[in-house]
Amino acid sequence: VAVATAVQPQAEPPRTPVAKVKSTVELLGSLTETASKRRKIDQSLGDMAEGMKDRGQQRSDFMQYMLLAEERRERARQEENERREAREREDRDERRRHDERMMTMLMSLLQGRNRVQE
Repeated sequence: VAVATAVQPQAEPPRTPVAKVKSTVELLGSLTETASKRRKIDQSLGDMAEGMKDRGQQRSDFMQYMLLAEERRERARQEENERREAREREDRDERRRHDERMMTMLMSLLQGRNRVQE
């Protein structure tokens, strides 16, 4: 005759008060360790965010510097163009005055020659 024995699920052995305290201490240690890891992760994420913010500010500062530099270059180009145009005007005026003096001198020479011929 075979006797069937029911397989009982393995229940945890009854805990002694010392085992319960020990288990609770281990659980608290594990939770503390997890909380510490989370704080470190949060700190790392905060540092990364701050670093990204700093890089963003540096990028913004650099872009502002580049815009100011471009404005200075543009202003320098405009000033140089204005100086060049002023020099060209002065040169044209000087050539015109020289041409007028030469024409006046030629006219007086021609008038003098005409008088001599008369």
